[in-house]
Amino acid sequence: MLTIAMIVMSASIVHVTPAKATQLAGDVEVARCIRLASNGKGWLEKTLWGLRDQEAGWIGAKIRTADGSYD
Repeated sequence: MLTIAMIVMSASIVHVTPAKATQLAGDVEVARCIRLASNGKGWLEKTLWGLRDQEAGWIGAKIRTADGSYD
């Protein structure tokens, strides 16, 4: 299992920016949470990844919807 420290150390070896290293660490944490939440149910893990991919957006995302509101 990768730890945040391992990711940061690896990032410095391959010249990844600190922002990218932080993103990678966050991705590892998301993967860990999804794995724990799915409790060994493969179908649930795939569903949670699908939801994450669909709804993740980005920090500061502001998307106008059909009814004129924002998500």
